[in-house]
Amino acid sequence: MKINKTDLINAFDIVKAAVGKNEIGGSRTDYLIKDGYLIATNGEVVAKTKINAEDNLVLPGKVVALVKALTGEDITISGNNENVKISSGKARNIYKTTSVESYVLPKVTNNNTQIVEIEAKSLIEAINLVAYAIPKSSTRPILTGMNVKCDEGYLNFAGMDGYRVAWFKAKTESNEYWDITIPKNCIEIVKSAEFKSNVKIAFNSSWITFADDNTSISSRLLDGEYVNYQRFFEINNFDNFTVNTQDLIDCINRIKTVSDDREKPKIIIDLSNNLNITLSEETVNYAEEITTDKNIDLKIAFNANYINDAVKNIDGNVITVYTNGNKSPFLFVNDNDTHKALVLPVSLR
Repeated sequence: MKINKTDLINAFDIVKAAVGKNEIGGSRTDYLIKDGYLIATNGEVVAKTKINAEDNLVLPGKVVALVKALTGEDITISGNNENVKISSGKARNIYKTTSVESYVLPKVTNNNTQIVEIEAKSLIEAINLVAYAIPKSSTRPILTGMNVKCDEGYLNFAGMDGYRVAWFKAKTESNEYWDITIPKNCIEIVKSAEFKSNVKIAFNSSWITFADDNTSISSRLLDGEYVNYQRFFEINNFDNFTVNTQDLIDCINRIKTVSDDREKPKIIIDLSNNLNITLSEETVNYAEEITTDKNIDLKIAFNANYINDAVKNIDGNVITVYTNGNKSPFLFVNDNDTHKALVLPVSLR
């Protein structure tokens, strides 16, 4: 069978994040072509996208690099349960493979499924606004996912680690209540899936599937109750000030360029006269002032990278920042109260 090279590469790019690193725990390092779909799984996530292919066969993971290196417009693929041949023009290679029957996919359960539909652009925007705060690993597995909660006419998207919380909410026509947590790996695949139209999200207590007319991503959900992050944003008796979003982003970016510590550049923020940010290291003594709407008697320290992540992912020209002393976090809120972020301070010493 012949498949357009560009179409095949695009399909690989959509599903590749679902390919396992090794065979431990049922994950796989190869791809399945079946019934006109390119499919990949790591045992927890199943990604599939349509391709123009008639045959059913298993492609070893090494095929991807060869396909990208071939120069022809079309890729010819043929094979059986033992070998698969990839060719284009005068170049060809034969790989050992396995049977289609041996490629076992996780069984996605559809019992008691609920369905929500959301515009693809809005879904990706929501994911991007909170994904930075989701850790790759945690002693609390529930935190390695994005929490999505439907409550009082809003879809709430949240991610958090031990230092940051990100929360974005969007209006929905649904009046139902539900609360699920989606693994980070699934979220990353959804981001790369290039959904073109509205995305149907079907889920139950165990599985979730994101799908449009061409692509579907299915994943097991994380077990357990997510942290009540909303309580962290209660702002009774907090001081607050506003600052231009881009001014703060630009300042942090300048600090990152001069800092010797790429992972944990420690900045001191003094609010007694506008927003004064300093960075003092062995070879660096940086200072910058940003105009704010009010002064606060407060000096506090942060990891500049965490401040940068929070601010650059909040939409709006102006950010309101809430604070309750130098041992309490900064709470960042956009101008229409739909996006919030929390960053814990570090020691001033």
